[in-house]
Amino acid sequence: VMNGASGHISHQLNLRGPGLTLIGSEDVGLHAMSAALDQLRLGEVCCVIAGGSDEYCDVHQTSLASYGVLSGEASRPFSAGSPPAPVGEGACFFVMETESGARDRGARILARVLGSGYGRRLPQDPAGEAVTLAVRTALVDAGVDVESIGLVVSGAAGGELDRLELDGLTTLFDVRRPLMFAVPKQLLGEAFGFS
Repeated sequence: VMNGASGHISHQLNLRGPGLTLIGSEDVGLHAMSAALDQLRLGEVCCVIAGGSDEYCDVHQTSLASYGVLSGEASRPFSAGSPPAPVGEGACFFVMETESGARDRGARILARVLGSGYGRRLPQDPAGEAVTLAVRTALVDAGVDVESIGLVVSGAAGGELDRLELDGLTTLFDVRRPLMFAVPKQLLGEAFGFS
């Protein structure tokens, strides 16, 4: 049952309101946070638990390894010829709420989500176009410009797809200015919905 986990969590924590389970690939956790942000902005909810998870499955991992998407070796993101990341598994969830709701309950605010955006690459699209579209959409949604960004959390995991991400990012960011990159898949492996 695809929505079993969210239903179980809602029941255990006595949560009320809409429940939504998204099924997808490595971007599904970000899509969940984007959907939560939309619900908060629309006033449909005052608080949301959003995130993603993935677990190891022999059949799925063997299939992906046969296509060269996964390997058992350490990856070197953004390095030509690097093998793809080894498999990882895990879960990461966030409590997202309106700022006024957090203040009213005396919560310590750890971060603010200002905007979101995503893009999908079609075979005929130029390399990196989906990344460029996703970042530009998020910047517009957040009301900030590209120069205000100081950290990029990358989805690079080693392998051929890193080139597409790098092409998209170098289209947007001035490579002459300092910019920090975090590459969690290098440490965690390719965890799909969790990463």
